[in-house]
Amino acid sequence: MALAIRKNTVTVLSMPWGCCMMHWWKRGGGVIGQWPTEGYEFSQSEAVRDSSFVGLALDDKNQGMLTNERVERWLEQIRPALLGQAPI
Repeated sequence: MALAIRKNTVTVLSMPWGCCMMHWWKRGGGVIGQWPTEGYEFSQSEAVRDSSFVGLALDDKNQGMLTNERVERWLEQIRPALLGQAPI
């Protein structure tokens, strides 16, 4: 999950990374919220930038018991940007 922001519009992106995000960036959008890759098992991801996921990575199939905690922690992280209290 990532929040994409463009011209004061916030969009929740809950989809595979890939071309949709690249399209968003090409049109001037940005994404807030990074999440550490520690604790995930994967070989590669287009959603990893500078050793963190862009947005919140959720794995309900294999780690569903961690989803609520991860969402709560992620919302605390991005709340200042959503409220205009931190740079995007």
